This record gives sequence, C-alpha cells and structure tokens, in this order.
Amino acid sequence: MPFYHEKKEELRSQIERLIDGDRVPVIEVGILTDEQHNMINKGREALDYPPLLNPEILYLGKHHIKSRHHTDGYSADDILSQIIHILDVDVEIPITKRQTKMVSKVPRLDAYGNTIIDNGILELMSRKPKAELFSVIPKGDKIKPSAIKDQKKAS
Repeated sequence: MPFYHEKKEELRSQIERLIDGDRVPVIEVGILTDEQHNMINKGREALDYPPLLNPEILYLGKHHIKSRHHTDGYSADDILSQIIHILDVDVEIPITKRQTKMVSKVPRLDAYGNTIIDNGILELMSRKPKAELFSVIPKGDKIKPSAIKDQKKAS
C-alpha cells in the first residue's frame, strides 16, 4: 500500500492544524495496491456491499487526532509515523460487517519503547468512490505518551 511520500509535508501540516483545532480539507495520502483493492472488493461482495471503485486513500484525520493526540498524548510526529507505517507496509485486510481494517504485518518500534502493530481503520462509505483512512490504532502501546507526562508531573 504505497504512501504518497511527496505528500508528507502536506500531511504533517494537516495533522498540526487539526491539533490546533483548525478545519482542514480531505487530502489524498496513498493508494491501495491492485491486490489489496481486489481483496477489499471480494470481501465487500461476500457481504453484499457495493465495491470500492477507486483505490485511492483519503485522510481527514479528526477522529485520529482526537483519539491519538488529545486522549493518548501522541505528538504530530508520532501520528505521522503511524500513518506512513500503515500505508507503507504489508498489511492484512480483515473485513467484517462492521469494519474494514488494515493490520500491519511488520512491527514498528515507537518513540516510547513499545513494539507496535498498527491497525488502520478504513471508512469506505462516506467518501465514495474512495476509501478514507479514518484512524490508526497502535496496538501494543503499553507505554503511552500521556502516561509518561503524568509520571513526570508526579515526580
């Protein structure tokens, strides 16, 4: 799943603006491989859902920023790393009636000493005919930045 590396600075700006509370447009950040696009459409067909027509991946980021920055304390750089990693590695694409996600096959070491398996959540209905990367969940983040900040305040 190729991340559009030429969009890295635009994506960083998008993340920073969202952290600051600004309204931002939806941007294009990557594209599914033919194999991934076909896997998603086969899974959707089995569930009697319409196919995903365009393999391009969009990003708005409101939910991602709320969950990862405001709740967990991740920085803009951390969030950027999550997005780039989930869009640049081999992923499994489990599809259920409730969601389509991308699960990284390649662990990522984060800045807090965790070994992470990123889970990207795709929204496939609201931005037809394209997919939106709705959020990335860093599975295995036992040490969250917010816990480190709380620990420093207490000492």
